[in-house]
Amino acid sequence: MPITFNVYVDTLGDGSFSGVSDDITAYALKTDLKIGFAKPYDPIARDSTAIITLNNTSKIFSPESGSALSGLKPMTLLKITSLYSATTRIMYLGWINPDGGIKPVAGTDESQRVTIDCIGFFGKAINVEASIPVQQSKTADQVLDAILSASVVYPPGFIGWFLGVPGYSELGVSTWLRIVTDYLIAEVGKTTFNYVGDRWGTGVSVLGAIRDTVGREFGRFYSDRSSILTFVNRHHLLVNTVSAASFSNTMHGLVYSYSDKIINKVTVKANPRKVGASPETLGRLDIATSIPPSGSVIVTFNYSDLTSSGEKLGGKNAIAPVQTTDFTANTAANGSGVDKTASVTTAITTENATRCAVTFTNADAVEVWIQAGAVIRGTAIRDFGNIEFTHQDTVSQGLYRGVSAYVYPYEMDNQTDIDNIARYLVGLWSTPRGRVDSMLLKGEESASLLTQMATRTLLDRITITETQTGISSDHFIISEHWVVDGGEKYAVTWGLEPADAYTYWNLGVVGYSELGVSTF
Repeated sequence: MPITFNVYVDTLGDGSFSGVSDDITAYALKTDLKIGFAKPYDPIARDSTAIITLNNTSKIFSPESGSALSGLKPMTLLKITSLYSATTRIMYLGWINPDGGIKPVAGTDESQRVTIDCIGFFGKAINVEASIPVQQSKTADQVLDAILSASVVYPPGFIGWFLGVPGYSELGVSTWLRIVTDYLIAEVGKTTFNYVGDRWGTGVSVLGAIRDTVGREFGRFYSDRSSILTFVNRHHLLVNTVSAASFSNTMHGLVYSYSDKIINKVTVKANPRKVGASPETLGRLDIATSIPPSGSVIVTFNYSDLTSSGEKLGGKNAIAPVQTTDFTANTAANGSGVDKTASVTTAITTENATRCAVTFTNADAVEVWIQAGAVIRGTAIRDFGNIEFTHQDTVSQGLYRGVSAYVYPYEMDNQTDIDNIARYLVGLWSTPRGRVDSMLLKGEESASLLTQMATRTLLDRITITETQTGISSDHFIISEHWVVDGGEKYAVTWGLEPADAYTYWNLGVVGYSELGVSTF
């Protein structure tokens, strides 16, 4: 029994794929989809993408044609499913790329086809700004919850409520009050961060904030086949010791490497902070700002260190500007008119780690100006530079290529973490080892192999044996690359990383805890 693949577009825009024209499988000529990590040990996955080539003889996939399929537009939801052994599985869920994602081939004498490119959550999250207050004494899962709760980007298939947008805000009709746990599965992080967010600055994206958080945990973050966001902490793979499936000389292709990376000196950094003991000036308004009669204006104060260098500053517990103490108001921009400070009230609109938006409301019947020099006060969080820990394997340096150094790109929070991670990375890379980088499986094999192709997915542990290379070890699946040609020929390439890199002493687990035999 082969695997059957189907392709759908959400022409109704409601995530149901119930429109009469939503099933476009009959037009599908080739499907190419990718999910998972770009390379081994990456903390965050690449974007989930798909490229679908369709027969466009009828011109229904040409958006400006009179025959165009209704609802086919940028950011339309697209779904790919598989059916095998009476089980239907979502293989991909994404949006049509807003940047030229629909590409009909022009001309009547050419192959009348169209290519549709799709993006996933990461492709959208890179263009959405993260805005959260300073996170203090929080674990990675709690920070991820805060980032996603405050953002306006959802994974494909999860529609949120957007005030004032037709189709997304009608009470009782199209309101979707989402909570993060609807689309995020997160293990509890192993590190409690001292501070998160105070160094991100203006313009950091949701993707950048997630990457920094996961990197500091030394965990992993990805979007699964059905676009559910998944975070696993740094112990997840260490304790996953059971292989889900075995493959012995049954693969069509195997990319194997031996000793392709030797690193024997690793530096990991930490970044201490100093928190102010009492409120101080965090930001200042440098130009006069007008407030209309009986109106309001929102002023954003970007935090900076005004006492010394003017560098970016983190802050928390902002205080709404106080009349006369923090601001004055006048009927003239240059302050030469009538003082109207008593007519202006303030309220904090939003506060995040590096800036604060304040609403100034004018109760007077004339235009007034907030004078230059108005300030926002609160608790300052100052960056006191990096401390570093370096661990090296001098035996490896002597035996192989001398010193081969690596600096971990994410800053940790405490001495224990930076010490342990530096030692772990040296242990991982300082000794030559063989690994399978990828494995190709095709659909014309046995039923048991088809079952594994359909069911095995990201971070599953598998055992690989191949006679020619001599490899016989466990690996984790870190990516899936499916190519479906005409619906009948299909193959999957799994990106892999060695599981033996995660072999540690695991109390009570047979094979990982026998004193003097399998203790690592």
